[in-house]
Amino acid sequence: MLNNENYFLDKEYLNNSTLKVYSECSSKALAMAKGEFIQDLSDKEAIQIGSYVDSAIEGTLEEFIEKNPQIFVRGKKENGLKKSFEEANLMIEKINKDKFAKILLTGEKQKIFTGEIEGIKVKCKIDNINFNKKFFTDLKTCRDIFETMYDVEKRERVSFIESRGYLIQLAFYREIIRQNTGENFIACLVAYDKTESQRGLTIQFTEEEIDNAYLEVLELIKKHKEALEGNHHRCEKCDYCNSTRETSLNFKSFSDFLMFI
Repeated sequence: MLNNENYFLDKEYLNNSTLKVYSECSSKALAMAKGEFIQDLSDKEAIQIGSYVDSAIEGTLEEFIEKNPQIFVRGKKENGLKKSFEEANLMIEKINKDKFAKILLTGEKQKIFTGEIEGIKVKCKIDNINFNKKFFTDLKTCRDIFETMYDVEKRERVSFIESRGYLIQLAFYREIIRQNTGENFIACLVAYDKTESQRGLTIQFTEEEIDNAYLEVLELIKKHKEALEGNHHRCEKCDYCNSTRETSLNFKSFSDFLMFI
């Protein structure tokens, strides 16, 4: 049975973090699913700040601090928190005072569910789920809630929610929750950014929005099944491809290079 101790060590069940990598590089995603490759997290401190905020909201901050001395200046508690984590404390204060965020973060914390999608065993850990009111909430920290990024496939700028695959994540979660409860819970998001004013937003997504995102989940599951059968491809751009490539990338012309990037 999955629990907080073995959740991230388990390789029997596919999680959202690995599934979404199939949209970038199927060879990398397969290696992650098999436990043969650990993703290089480009901004480890940003991820740790997110975990710091999560633990504060769920009431396990002291435990998090004991396990992560690197959040302090030179790794020592007596030196005080690093500036970025002091700023995270201000963010936590704002979240705790935010009446909309408080409503959407009322429920059980870090609940683990397992299920099966198209024959593939899947798992998720929910930041917050309210069984009485039938909604679940993911808590995010980001650089800027109004930041947009260019999507190559759509050929347009999209929100941080779309660019980071959060809609797909919520659709993945909703399906696993449905399998365990028999009902479609409302998917919600609470996000606060790291701008000077630390702006926040809360969103309750419509059923149609999550239904559309679930179609993308099914496409990624299809890619995972194909990869398990040996049909996967290297992107030659990601950290996995770079670390397993034996030679440099060879282009016969500058135009070929421009097409590749």
